Amino acid sequence: MNPKRRFSQLGFSLLEVIMAVGIFAVAAATFLPSSASQMEISLNDGLLSKGLIVARNKMTEIEADIDAGLEKNKFPDKEEKTGKFEEPYADYSWEYVIRKVEIPMPESSEASNPMVKGIMQTILKDISKAVREVKLTVRWWDEEDEEADQAKKEIVLTTHVVNFKQK
Repeated sequence: MNPKRRFSQLGFSLLEVIMAVGIFAVAAATFLPSSASQMEISLNDGLLSKGLIVARNKMTEIEADIDAGLEKNKFPDKEEKTGKFEEPYADYSWEYVIRKVEIPMPESSEASNPMVKGIMQTILKDISKAVREVKLTVRWWDEEDEEADQAKKEIVLTTHVVNFKQK
């Protein structure tokens, strides 16, 4: 070691250490909120994934019930039900509505022709008899949401069922 070397040349100066800590603090302040929001997004994605799983399962169950009714020549005109899922999804609830699909008569120039109008009315009437819309809503409460005391989350699935066996 060179005896003429000064002490400040052997290590870091206090100013260099303070600057390094300052740079680290700025970088940490920039990235920490980002990772916290990523964790929140991940949590919400998990709740949404669970909601989608139970919604798909419930929709399959509803469609199976409609198919079983069709085997007995029963096709619901309107039906509404609500309920809750069992554990481990007890914090999720569901409701569904089955309704006739009714398409309004178009107001086009072709529909003013009595023959075309009669054909269109028959087709629209047959569609209304044969097609049902099934709208399923799955809801859950997110107590972790800071924007509201109890933030309601939901998924809505809609499908259509056709009765090909209609008379």
